[in-house]
Amino acid sequence: MCEIKDFESHTNAYGNQKSDECLIEIAQVINNCAKRAIDLVARYREHQFAVILPNTGDEGAFCVAELIRTEFEKLKIANLSLNLAIANMIPRNNLDAKALIAAAENR
Repeated sequence: MCEIKDFESHTNAYGNQKSDECLIEIAQVINNCAKRAIDLVARYREHQFAVILPNTGDEGAFCVAELIRTEFEKLKIANLSLNLAIANMIPRNNLDAKALIAAAENR
């Protein structure tokens, strides 16, 4: 899970158009870091993106999160930071996507 912190302040300072451009730029960075064809990046909430990395353990997910953090910092966007959370689930028949999202949000 990737959450852009203080985005409302950014919108208030720079306006909706600049904030939308900034959001697109951040989304592109996140998407470029999820490199495999099976990886999925989706906007989850207004300032959050879910990054789904199938068949990836904690170590692999941490590497992707670190790459996202590094690439985000290269953008040098004033007054914005990115919170990253990792959650991992072993697939089973009763796999619950809500439980995975809750685990990521509570980290």
